[in-house]
Amino acid sequence: NLLFAIGRNEVLMEKATRAAKWLERMKDLKRSGKLTNVWPNLYSYNLVLNSCSTLRKDAPDEEKAEALKIAIATFGEIRRAYRRADSATYGMLLTICQKLVPDGDAMKRDTIRDVFQKCCQDGMLNRGVVHVLKGACGEDENGKLFFRDLL
Repeated sequence: NLLFAIGRNEVLMEKATRAAKWLERMKDLKRSGKLTNVWPNLYSYNLVLNSCSTLRKDAPDEEKAEALKIAIATFGEIRRAYRRADSATYGMLLTICQKLVPDGDAMKRDTIRDVFQKCCQDGMLNRGVVHVLKGACGEDENGKLFFRDLL
């Protein structure tokens, strides 16, 4: 699967943009009738989120900002198409918050809280999500308090 390969590539630049374009191409081919035996599903969308969550450490700020926009748009499409996401979706969204929203940004904790609440509403909270949530909240004392406050 090409989307899987994009997400796994550790040196590829603009991974999120490339993955989003391939997902759009798959949707276009499906709509045109040229793609009949394979179509985008929740797994495909999650692979786009994976590409957003696994950017190179030295990715430029512009690439990180674009990946965050793609992640938000992809999650919106998931909610529209599938009504609810799965635990993998929420784990990746929390990882994206951790990696792409700057620590000093006031919206970081609000975003983490919103993702966590949606995860709980969808009944998708599991050990894996809790583990990622803990990392997204931060390792300092404030992060640990925030984590305990959420649970």
